[in-house]
Amino acid sequence: MIAERMRADTVALTAVGLACALTSSAAFWLHMLGMVPMPFFINFVGRPSIVLLLILGLFAWHRQLSFWKRFRAGVAGGAMALLAYDGIRFAIYASNLLDFYPFQTHRIFGYLITGESPASEAAAIAGWLYHFWNGFSFAIIYALIAGPASWYWGVAWAMILEVAMLFTYPTLLDIKMSTGFVGVSLIGHTAYGAALGLTVSSLMQNAE
Repeated sequence: MIAERMRADTVALTAVGLACALTSSAAFWLHMLGMVPMPFFINFVGRPSIVLLLILGLFAWHRQLSFWKRFRAGVAGGAMALLAYDGIRFAIYASNLLDFYPFQTHRIFGYLITGESPASEAAAIAGWLYHFWNGFSFAIIYALIAGPASWYWGVAWAMILEVAMLFTYPTLLDIKMSTGFVGVSLIGHTAYGAALGLTVSSLMQNAE
């Protein structure tokens, strides 16, 4: 009976956790569809969802539920994946191997959030915060769903994100589709997925 109750709690926590993690993407899509302005959604849905997700993690840790193991792996995986993603994109930009500035989208997102000019400091800060929110959210979603799966599933997940970016950013954010854009995005997402998959798989196996 206790085991069944713990499994039911974990299923419920996972469902709510996924819903919370999906709010970062929902903020963008609802804005683009003209349904809910991005600033309003982030303030009244996004921020509470982040707080709720952290509370769920602490609750699961206190109760020693398996949700905690996946949540912890997702947070750690998100940190490593973002380091790999941004690190390799910056290295490519600094080396001039591909003619594309990989961080311009952050300022565009910052403009959507703040209404300030993309060149402003406020837009830059808001854009980078949204970037980190997305990176951790996608990592937590992966960890909650895939858990101890082999690391290459992290790369597969990143390729789904890559395809979504290639189909949406040039149209919705008015970014020119170029060899540099595609190349930097593909390499960056491959690094993100590999780091995510390796971190989550390692932590989940060690937790069992």
